[in-house]
Amino acid sequence: MLRIRIGQHWKHEGAAEALDGFGLELDGLALVPGASEEPLGLVMEQLLVATAALAAGQGMAQVSLPESGQELLLVRQGEQLQLHVLRLGRPAGAVRAPVTLDVEAWRRAVVRAARGWIEDLRATAAPARVRAKARALLARADREPPAVAGGTPGWGLRLEPRAVPGFRLTAADAPGLLGLAQRRAPVPVALLALSGRLELLSPQPATWEAHGMVGLLALELLRQGEEVVRALESGEHALHLSPAGVAPPWQLELVAGTVAAPGWALAWPAAQLAEALVAPALGLAALLGSLDSRLAANHHLSDFTTRGRAVLAAVRALVARPAEEPRRPPPRHPRRRQAPELQRGARVRRLSFLQRGRARGVAGEGTSELRALAPGFALVARSWAVLVTGTGEVLRRWAAKDGLVVGPGGEAVLATGTRWLRLYLGEPDARWLRDHEGTALDGGLLVTGEQLLVTTRPSGIRAVDRLTGRELWCFLPQRPQRLALGLQAGRVLVASESGTVHGLDVAQGQVRFRIAGPLPCLGPPIPWGNASVVTLGRGDRMALLVFDPHDGAVRWRQEFQLSAAGPALARGARLRVLAHRDGAPVLLCLGAQGGTQWERSLPLGHGPWTLHADGDATLVAAADGSALRVDAQGRLDWRLGGQRTQAAAPAMLQRRVLLLPGETIRAVDARSGRVVAEIPSPGGVHALAATEALDVAVLDGAGDLTLWKLGASLGVVE
Repeated sequence: MLRIRIGQHWKHEGAAEALDGFGLELDGLALVPGASEEPLGLVMEQLLVATAALAAGQGMAQVSLPESGQELLLVRQGEQLQLHVLRLGRPAGAVRAPVTLDVEAWRRAVVRAARGWIEDLRATAAPARVRAKARALLARADREPPAVAGGTPGWGLRLEPRAVPGFRLTAADAPGLLGLAQRRAPVPVALLALSGRLELLSPQPATWEAHGMVGLLALELLRQGEEVVRALESGEHALHLSPAGVAPPWQLELVAGTVAAPGWALAWPAAQLAEALVAPALGLAALLGSLDSRLAANHHLSDFTTRGRAVLAAVRALVARPAEEPRRPPPRHPRRRQAPELQRGARVRRLSFLQRGRARGVAGEGTSELRALAPGFALVARSWAVLVTGTGEVLRRWAAKDGLVVGPGGEAVLATGTRWLRLYLGEPDARWLRDHEGTALDGGLLVTGEQLLVTTRPSGIRAVDRLTGRELWCFLPQRPQRLALGLQAGRVLVASESGTVHGLDVAQGQVRFRIAGPLPCLGPPIPWGNASVVTLGRGDRMALLVFDPHDGAVRWRQEFQLSAAGPALARGARLRVLAHRDGAPVLLCLGAQGGTQWERSLPLGHGPWTLHADGDATLVAAADGSALRVDAQGRLDWRLGGQRTQAAAPAMLQRRVLLLPGETIRAVDARSGRVVAEIPSPGGVHALAATEALDVAVLDGAGDLTLWKLGASLGVVE
């Protein structure tokens, strides 16, 4: 008996955009594993379209499960269907051997599931157009399929490598997939389902071969060619990979130019290996495109061509490294650059600040933040920005009706009506402007060498060319939600409030992996050595998710019965996490494998709290100005009491001086906890910023900006 089930635990809300489980069972055996969160409306529509195409005489149809990265390929063979379940995720390949189904049993199962879906749409008052479309598709699918002649088998292909060692690809279209008509519903994944094999050709005895769907095998080899290029660009010395997902793994020595597997070893330079890994995908795309001009438009083949050529271009652009003087590997956990100490070799005892100027009424409506820039300070809100010099002179003002996002160095993108502008806040003129469809900007701005990455409303991500403003790609999630962006190792990491983390290719925006978390993401993924960390949480539950930013492999996940208080702080091989239990702050230290090294309750005032790193120690400050320092072993170094006034601005650390807002802004030596200066703040502190020279800007409750300059510094030589 064939059954199609929709909804987690076989229940769902019935909304057309519902994300829930999808199951396909034959006599109690699950045929489609891992489809636990699929867009049910889209999947049901594809099922009906595919069944209608088969009922109209088409010999082949396709159903996509986008969230789990699987494809269902249905091939008609007389009165039977061959069901192929293909996995396009990592590693690409067939999920199981093909399953033979009765055509009439498939039609009845789809019709039964569709009728239940339409009833649920009616019960949940879904829009009438959605129900009408579902009924129309059901009417087309609920017909007895006519007899269909099979495809014409008998052809095959073989691709030889251009150089040895290399990979030979052999395939045959025994079911006649390319000859089956695709009039009503195109089936692009059929080109990946040709059966065949890949084998390694080498001048020395080296046995390796893989059998299966050659398109999927070539896709996995192509991805591994990209991994080899990334390893070469980052200066790595060794790499493990299982070509096309076939065990046992190979050990690649990138500098020495050797490849080893159990029983054999080859001299194979890494650049030539990368070219050989992408050659089957490029050859398959070129050969199939030449067989039929319509096949050249297949998006899978286009993707093979684009990505394969990108790998070849990257290989040619690599600078050769001398083998006798190998490049030193980067440190395992590189430290971020820190500003130098205020007085080297001396302990700061006293600072004095002089008022340089005051800009009155510069703040507009809404919350705003202060940023230190080269000409002075920028006050930035969602739809406006003001640039003020260090003496209080207002240089420029900007207004952006549909949002303003600012990146490092004051680089910004403004959305005004139907135009986007790119500029620097310290410059009077825009670098470019371009028409747009009125998409509003939200969140921050990420800058790569050639791209600007922005989040838009409703939720989405767009990449535009940094020099011209031309849109390069966009990523639109299934449903509107808040998104947070991170950038690491050639991946755009997108964390959403639904708990999902997507890894996008920075050049083309293609989804390389997807991780479903148990709780909403609370912020962007942050780098931790060669891994990424994202904080999850809801209510009194918190979790940390650590994963590989290249392929999305989850390294570990830890859950705590605590409430998250902010993003994690990565320092070396340790991860510091600030949480709270019953309103009291708690600091956790986790090791590289996720084990808790120590936990300490912090005697601080009410939140929100801020977390800063000072070497291997940690500084934590509360909203009332209380602060403390915890060393690497979890011991309390010093503690400073709070003030009566709760500040709206967080504390900040600059050159080992901790600035604590409150009734007065106290400057505290981070090592000793000594108050070395006080800056009056009679109007309250709503925003605070400081430069590396310790010039300080303070925004008060009246919207006035006061500028202070470091006048003198007294230190004692130790």
